[in-house]
Amino acid sequence: MSKYPNNFYKLRELTTNFFRQHAILKPRLIVAVSGGIDSVMLAHTLHSLQTELGWQLTLCHIDHGLRKSSTRDAEFVQEFADSLNLPLALYKAPTKLKNENLESWAREVRYSFLNRCLVENSANFIVTAHHKLDQVETFLFKLLSGRVLTQGRCIREIDEQRKIIRPFLQADKELINQAFQECGLKFVQDETNFDQKRTRNLIRYDLIAKLKTDYNKNIVQTLADIATKLSLDENFIETSVQNILSALEPKQTKSGNFKSADLAKFSSAVLWRLLRQIATNQIGEDAQKLGYKAYNILAEAIFAAKPHPQTFDLGQNITATISKKNGVGFKSNPPPIIRVVNQK
Repeated sequence: MSKYPNNFYKLRELTTNFFRQHAILKPRLIVAVSGGIDSVMLAHTLHSLQTELGWQLTLCHIDHGLRKSSTRDAEFVQEFADSLNLPLALYKAPTKLKNENLESWAREVRYSFLNRCLVENSANFIVTAHHKLDQVETFLFKLLSGRVLTQGRCIREIDEQRKIIRPFLQADKELINQAFQECGLKFVQDETNFDQKRTRNLIRYDLIAKLKTDYNKNIVQTLADIATKLSLDENFIETSVQNILSALEPKQTKSGNFKSADLAKFSSAVLWRLLRQIATNQIGEDAQKLGYKAYNILAEAIFAAKPHPQTFDLGQNITATISKKNGVGFKSNPPPIIRVVNQK
């Protein structure tokens, strides 16, 4: 019989299996802890396995300074880290600029700091507490906004590029909550998590609840399975696109572009993805701002094979040109600087 409570034992087993399945042995881990139930449970679970599996843990907490209670959260995480006798890195974020998107700014601050902790501690991975309900919420958010067309890959268990792992991603939120109660742990509540003016909160507390009650009581598992399959499919397609581009490279024009006649040989499902990758290679991450419709407009023009050259305004200050001589090329055009002259 296990010496651990039933649900906590299940969570430990799920976590252990994750590390063994992915052959992550005796790593140094940076654990993101906000102070909420999920991240506290993650840190507690990893700590309970630390001696058994030979891990080295460092907790990290970011104070974004967006709420009056954020200082309280930082103090709580400090006390929690002390109770586990684990090192803690705390970071007070700089003030957000007025024109910056809140979610993008917070995400950039968070992962920039976590990555710094990763490097400074010579760690192997950053660990976050994303779980199955987070996966479903993200999928629905992308579906409702149309982003799923260009961002079919949802939350991944392992993000090799950014060195992020998510051992709770296959865990039900209910299991985490039950294990948390069994362990008698404390947490701090971010009150903005219940603000239903925010789309993500509305999805979680309204839409998913209605889907469960009125359509499918197992909707979380169903949508999680769909999100996982879409991610796997997207990985396969992206690999195929990279292989196609490599095969086309010898046929590039002198300017480094690809000929529209060569691109027109592929199906529309492949072509718009090819165009997105070409754009990314030429103008960088700005290309990711464009949606499916922008690339599909360009793809249809390539299939139509109208007289060249043609120039397309794709939005987001990005233009594309189709030319018989120079092929298909993209250009990012930053908005002009407006000079304000003081008037007397």
